Amino acid sequence: MPALITEEISDGPDTVDALREAIAAILKVESENQVQLKRLAGKQKESDEWRLRVFTNRSSPWEQFSDAPQDERFVDDRSPLVHVGFSTDTVFGNRGDLIKTQVTSATFWLDCYGCGAPRGTGGGHIPGDYSAWQESSRACRNVRRILMSAHYLHLGMRGIVGKRTWSGRERLDVPIGERGAQHIACTRLSFVVDFSESATPQHVPSALQTIFTEVRRDTLDGEVLLTAEFSLS
Repeated sequence: MPALITEEISDGPDTVDALREAIAAILKVESENQVQLKRLAGKQKESDEWRLRVFTNRSSPWEQFSDAPQDERFVDDRSPLVHVGFSTDTVFGNRGDLIKTQVTSATFWLDCYGCGAPRGTGGGHIPGDYSAWQESSRACRNVRRILMSAHYLHLGMRGIVGKRTWSGRERLDVPIGERGAQHIACTRLSFVVDFSESATPQHVPSALQTIFTEVRRDTLDGEVLLTAEFSLS
């Protein structure tokens, strides 16, 4: 049979892929911004608690911690890791249309990893696994507060994103076989976004909003290293 599509089909990412990268960029920009704001306010300890390392498209991001020495004096960076991953999406058949766009609801898993080391205090001993869970819980809390800020009602994608919310948290166990896993903890935040996904080459979408963003990644492990300023909705 002859080909019926006469236009080139776009080579660009689907909206769900752009959303994953946008979430990662927002977390990196805003966590670093909070670090600077806390420092300007003279809150050094609080500033350290807002630093996050952000990753996407990794199957085992905790490997960044697995080779860390168990004595915290010899670790350069124990900042919590946040991995932004796509989980699943659902198309609402009774919304949108069959030609231009479909209204979709996607769930992203924001896995917040904390790494802890045993340490002594004036009152006794704090186990490494306990401090790891403290780090993981705090990172999850910070992630939720950033993304649920009123400034990110549409995640910087007004006209595409209709609603965003979080649907729950759960504790995840890092595989026991990983070296040092007893001092790595993970809290998963399920983040749900309703958005419009473009469908076919017959429809050329108009530019609803320009997002000025540049994400640089470590060539070895894919960590988000730098994100330039971008406009909000």
